[in-house]
Amino acid sequence: MNRSSSVCESIMISNDSHRTVAGFFKTWNGKNEGITMRDECIFFCTVRVRYGEVDQQGIVYNGNYAVYGDFAFCEFLRNRGCSYNDLSKTLDFEVCHKASSFEFFSSAYAEDLVEIGVKIVNIGTRSFTIGYEFRREGEDELLVYSEVVYVGYDVENRASRELTPAFVNLLTA
Repeated sequence: MNRSSSVCESIMISNDSHRTVAGFFKTWNGKNEGITMRDECIFFCTVRVRYGEVDQQGIVYNGNYAVYGDFAFCEFLRNRGCSYNDLSKTLDFEVCHKASSFEFFSSAYAEDLVEIGVKIVNIGTRSFTIGYEFRREGEDELLVYSEVVYVGYDVENRASRELTPAFVNLLTA
């Protein structure tokens, strides 16, 4: 048995579901049809794929989905009344990116309009997790699913800090 097949076997839960390496559970029948969670999203925005974000086949480089997610998070905050840059001034609060995972199901191409759905996956005492769903605008097919863990950050002490009630309210309002 080669190493990759043993890794795949170690993350299998059953025939119709799997656990990703990052530890997120999803129902999956092999064609991503079971992973439609659009109704859980609380905010949507759109980004157009630019030529410099694709390879020779016109397919978006995987790393660009992190940039698109960052854009969606900033737009989500702006939509809630506080830009990312104003977090420290307005709410006396800052966040930093702790971890992220991506599951790729299909590709976006140059000039596609990609709709990004944002949902709150978890809010803890010092961290919160945001889920991002990437689809072509007007289509149901899930291209990419990502989860990002953010941590409240104390700049002065360079350490994590508890989420403030004002920030939690901003996320959940």
